[in-house]
Amino acid sequence: MELSYYGSGKTIYDKVEYKCDLFMNKKNGTVLLKINYPKAPGNFLQLPMDIEYLPCELSTGWKFTLIDCSRLKTEERISEGRMVFSFYARFLVNGIADDTKLQFDEVHFTIDNIIQWGELSGYIMGDNYKIIENPTREIIIVKTDEYTIKYCVRSGWIPVSDIELMQEHISLDQQGYISIEFIEKKDIHEFVALFTKIKRLIELCVLNTIDVTQISAFNFLIYDEYGDLKVPREIEIISSMKGSKNTEKDDVHIIKWLRLPELISNNSFSLYIDKYEKMEPIVELYIETVYNRTMSPVRRFFNIVQALETYHSRFVTNDMEIFRDRIDNIILSQVPEENKEPYRKLLLAESKKFITLRSRIADLMVANFEIIFDTGEINRMDFPKVIALTRNYYTHYDEQIKKTDKVLDNNELPIYTDILLHILEYYILKELGFTDVDIIRKKINYRWGNASQTLSIKRMSDNMKNSGN
Repeated sequence: MELSYYGSGKTIYDKVEYKCDLFMNKKNGTVLLKINYPKAPGNFLQLPMDIEYLPCELSTGWKFTLIDCSRLKTEERISEGRMVFSFYARFLVNGIADDTKLQFDEVHFTIDNIIQWGELSGYIMGDNYKIIENPTREIIIVKTDEYTIKYCVRSGWIPVSDIELMQEHISLDQQGYISIEFIEKKDIHEFVALFTKIKRLIELCVLNTIDVTQISAFNFLIYDEYGDLKVPREIEIISSMKGSKNTEKDDVHIIKWLRLPELISNNSFSLYIDKYEKMEPIVELYIETVYNRTMSPVRRFFNIVQALETYHSRFVTNDMEIFRDRIDNIILSQVPEENKEPYRKLLLAESKKFITLRSRIADLMVANFEIIFDTGEINRMDFPKVIALTRNYYTHYDEQIKKTDKVLDNNELPIYTDILLHILEYYILKELGFTDVDIIRKKINYRWGNASQTLSIKRMSDNMKNSGN
């Protein structure tokens, strides 16, 4: 990682002034500060391992504050009579060298490549196909007594003079960003914690990681005056949260999965924020599986099985007595008495003192009889057992399992993992507030197709190859 030298100056910690040198890579937000202590050998603990705030001023007059500094290394330069303490900083707040001003009213997080997802443009088509600025540039996605979160779009200037038209290339740029405004001033950590949840949900929607390209903060007490007009000053924040722009990302899925208007109509943002802690490990496994195209079939299978198991334990139950009660009084409550026993056997499986993976998969597959999941060439009543035994086989490589029971091979794993993804996505959509089962079914089928049909075509193709045709 290449860092550029930005100059030398001074910093103050615990009322002691130190000379320092700033190195930075603005593209990815990496900030390194080298602090000089004029004694060598000296005290290794002259400065702590972690420093919350470091106000700095370079010899050029540039002032800034580093936040969340972690010591990278300490060098004793005895021949120079000094020690050098090197710190990485998570945030650099431009233009402020006073920790009493590091509370903000509003922060904007600019995100790369989400215009299609947001379905909001900074421009609209006027009469005679004339491009004009869109008067609607923001949508409220969450509003509480503490904060307001908006999705906004900023756009470039439309040419307004003949001189501006005298160019070889004229382009219009626009960027989508998330605006978070608190009722009371907060430090940057509060904004980042909330944005992290929003960012994760967007990644879930577009089935890819997203990059933060710019962070801007506003303290309404810091402003510029233009006559009688007071405009809050934009405070640049350089952060390791930024990612270098990845132009190779495949954005095909962005127009296929979950768009912003759908999330707003289903109150998905508020629901996700409330459930974030419970959903995060599930969503992490899901996103990693979907966008990592180099992942092996076995690893994909493990990830989704674990995600389903985690979902069931966190959102359904992890208590055996509650599970028994759920089977009789919820799942089978509307099933005719003569049909209950096969399903009770399917759901309980080998669960006695604790709920087994097989029972969890069965419960999620049955889905209170609200939807029927395609299980390929495996009988529905056998599907949970095959999935559980396959997981056990690839975990322990117990060949005895294959001698007596069905285990998915490497050719079958991708297709049946997609079936498990189908099931997982159903529950993710339910947690995001989607209630219309027909809409959920259409969205999932559009993404994953029909597993039985895929398997049938594959079998026919294999038979043709084997027959020499």
